[in-house]
Amino acid sequence: TFLGIDQPGPYRLSMDFIPDEGWTSLTVAPGIRWERFRGEIRGDDQRVNIIALSPERSENLGVRRHFGCQRVSTVANGALVGINGGNFGLLCAPAGDLVREGQVVSDSDPVSWNNDQRAWVGWQGQDFRFVWRNAREPWPDIDHGLSAHPMLVLQGQAEAEAQPGQAVEDDRDLDEEPRSVIAQNAMGEILLITFDGDGESGEGISTPDMADWLVDTLDVRSALNLSGGDASTLYLANCAMDGVV
Repeated sequence: TFLGIDQPGPYRLSMDFIPDEGWTSLTVAPGIRWERFRGEIRGDDQRVNIIALSPERSENLGVRRHFGCQRVSTVANGALVGINGGNFGLLCAPAGDLVREGQVVSDSDPVSWNNDQRAWVGWQGQDFRFVWRNAREPWPDIDHGLSAHPMLVLQGQAEAEAQPGQAVEDDRDLDEEPRSVIAQNAMGEILLITFDGDGESGEGISTPDMADWLVDTLDVRSALNLSGGDASTLYLANCAMDGVV
């Protein structure tokens, strides 16, 4: 059984490993690559999972809304890859702006305090934009998008900012925690990234240290932090019983 559900065989046993201070890379579909890193970042052990989507495959990326605290693996049903999105509030309602197929699903602040500007990623087809937008200004010309906290990287500069020109200072950003990120590198690939933090496979990371690593190691040009902590989940269909890597 898995998660209380009978899983009848037969089974195929697969094994792999990540060497210390090493990378693995696997093409899981045309234009989709799964990379993993295990090693030290700023003196702490980390395990990082990355799904890289080519510009052609990235136009198939879309926002899905969950209902009632559903798992990423449940909401991603039928998709090849998935990652948790922005924050959530009371009764698991979305916290932050959320646009799906051109329709506004949520327009609240992504954090517990009201800010004048919100950090966004929005896209139409292959055109992904990471921007600050006025908190009361809708974004009408995108197909999908969301606001989250904080903005990590803009124009290739590691920033980790709560507001434009204002570095993060809250414990939730400075503590070492599991993290999830959507980013774009210099080649135009869209990267879906998680940093583990369960203590066994990774220590977790602060948002400033994460922003530096994204720029220095992955040549990231833009990046937005997503909901972290226990919510950090990267999904890859048929990778495990529940798809969580």
